[in-house]
Amino acid sequence: MKRFGNLYYRICDIDNLYLAYTKARKGKGNTYGVIQFEKELDDNINTLHKELSEGKYVTSEYQTFIIHDPKEREIYRLPFRDRVVHHAIMNILEDIWTPIFISHTYSCIKGRGIHGVMKHLKKDLKD
Repeated sequence: MKRFGNLYYRICDIDNLYLAYTKARKGKGNTYGVIQFEKELDDNINTLHKELSEGKYVTSEYQTFIIHDPKEREIYRLPFRDRVVHHAIMNILEDIWTPIFISHTYSCIKGRGIHGVMKHLKKDLKD
């Protein structure tokens, strides 16, 4: 397998963190966590950059709540700042990981999804 270097520094890069913020925010613009993060956007991004660069970043505690749609489920959610870090990681690693996965891996991979697996399954059932 090919080795990739300097990935951590690319994850910590300020531009990558801003891109990650934009992706994490998508569809969540009016939520409390996003609004609070945006109030001090530059400071929050710089704080994440510093924590990541110095190896001092620690994932926050999960927030839990119950929903009843259609059945009762307990939901675990991380604060928005942690979502930004997750997106920063995926911005760098997704293009490295995806080609390594077998062709039958569909979940959470762009361009594959449920329609891809259904198409593949129908083809296999016909053969």
